[in-house]
Amino acid sequence: MQYKPHRKLKPLAVIGFVLLTIALIFWILTYLRVGPHSLNQLGTVIFLSALIYLLVRYAFTDFIYQLPDEENRLTIKTVRGKLPRTAAEISLQKTDRILPYDKELCKKEGIRRRENFCVSLFPEESYLYLTILNSEKTAIRLECRQDVAQRIRERIEALPDEQEVEE
Repeated sequence: MQYKPHRKLKPLAVIGFVLLTIALIFWILTYLRVGPHSLNQLGTVIFLSALIYLLVRYAFTDFIYQLPDEENRLTIKTVRGKLPRTAAEISLQKTDRILPYDKELCKKEGIRRRENFCVSLFPEESYLYLTILNSEKTAIRLECRQDVAQRIRERIEALPDEQEVEE
């Protein structure tokens, strides 16, 4: 199975427009020599940097989630430009869980390490894949539909128990 999340650009466009407007105001204040010159330049740089970060992260970056039929692993690829790059490769474990995203879930579960592999700034539907990586509880946020999350859940449930593997 391979899944590519659908990007939602409207919130990004609104926030980007606000950041660009604020950066332009600081630039105009610098040009007109109103107020402290260095603070106006700093404001311009900070807001343009935030805009560039949001564009690169949420407008120019795609993710592909792969769950091969013959292997028990979840691969997340990052696509910027033409070439995909593997961002994460997770071996499925019987103790893993995939749950609908909830802000409080990480606090309840005691998870400190979080990874976000969503293509939208504010995804409509996302799930947390809870696993243990390097002996540390990790939450991986995936932007996917319910049917994709169900396929991952079914694959986890189909894994053999640890006792069966040892025998």
